[in-house]
Amino acid sequence: MNKKQILYLSYFYPMDVVRSRKLPTRNIAGNNRIKRITGALASAGWGVHIVTPGICAKCGFSAQLLHGTYTTREDGIDVTVAPAVGVPLLGALLEILLFPLWLLQFVYRNRFDGAVFYNYSLSFVLVAVILRMFGIPIVAEVEDIAVPSLSDWRPGAETRPVQQLVMWFCMRIITGLSTGLLVPSQRFLRSLPVGKTSLVVSGCIADSEWGEERPVQLREPIRVLFVGGYEIEHGVDVFVDALKLLRSEPSLGSKFVVDCCGTRNYPSALQSLSQAEGQPAIRLHGLLSDEEYRNLLAETSVALVLQKGKGRHAYFKSPSKAYEFLAAGKLVVSTDVGDLASLGGSHLILMQHESAEELVRILGEIAEDPQKYEAIALAARTFSLREATYAAVGSKLTAFLTQAFNLDHSRRRGPQENAKPGDVHR
Repeated sequence: MNKKQILYLSYFYPMDVVRSRKLPTRNIAGNNRIKRITGALASAGWGVHIVTPGICAKCGFSAQLLHGTYTTREDGIDVTVAPAVGVPLLGALLEILLFPLWLLQFVYRNRFDGAVFYNYSLSFVLVAVILRMFGIPIVAEVEDIAVPSLSDWRPGAETRPVQQLVMWFCMRIITGLSTGLLVPSQRFLRSLPVGKTSLVVSGCIADSEWGEERPVQLREPIRVLFVGGYEIEHGVDVFVDALKLLRSEPSLGSKFVVDCCGTRNYPSALQSLSQAEGQPAIRLHGLLSDEEYRNLLAETSVALVLQKGKGRHAYFKSPSKAYEFLAAGKLVVSTDVGDLASLGGSHLILMQHESAEELVRILGEIAEDPQKYEAIALAARTFSLREATYAAVGSKLTAFLTQAFNLDHSRRRGPQENAKPGDVHR
């Protein structure tokens, strides 16, 4: 019996493509989400093929002007990167037409039972129309989109207004064409079309990421981790102000060491604090490799998730790093974002107020009663092993996609009926 085949459309770039096509630094969080969802699908018995355009507006010049189709496998998943013109801006403009035309041929030659869209762009809108013309049902995996607002255009705004407006427009069209919605929190559904099959997958951790079970021991100095983005929307203002308060109370500050990673460009206020004498010690690690990050996380006891619960991106940015921390068995201190409130008390510490004073108060209580909070961190790991493994998520995805793709009913297949199941997937 042949596997059901899924076409997974995203802006996922293998490192070889990043280097050869002079692309900017990869979106590590996005790439991880893609690899985890496709990995869970593959573990559940689906045939998955990631297909991605091979260009972006900020690519660099290289000796090779025209890049051909690139194929590889990452973690057992087939990946195909479309051909592209390697010229900054021009390549991205040409993608709007060239990628859908290339994909038209790709889909004509190969058999797919459904498609999942992870990203949103003008070229993906055309692709969605093509797939629906071929009778291929599509699912929209929605995250990292902001509802357009006039405040986006204010000087100093962290949101790129034109990009967000285009992405929002494209997302609305693709979700309208979709037969199902895959989201990381219930909040997302408030701004999406109603009446569609939906599934919330908040946490999904690769089998290779779990590591050994190492229960947190809150021994002084307690290691505290903050991972970027280093923007107001992600609570860097609360984080920096809390560090200042800890520095002003040496008896409390001496009980902690703070580690920061996830960027090369730290805010000046944070750089100044790290360079100045005082406690807690503040260490800036920059951008880390996957292995370096996992080693740092293994040494951490407390992990912070400070995204604004009612901020600009509250409904469309759910912090996947929170679920990484929970799976690692860390004591997570979080604001009320995504669906984390449902875990508060039992599996993490939920801040009642988004303020530096509240964060410092919680850290003080952790230092005073470490055994109480060690139990919460252990419960976080147990919860994740039940809810966020490939086996658990793969089972949920199978039930959801079976319904969304309507696999038990006949549907028109267009030119795909002439394709051979083994053309791409072996």
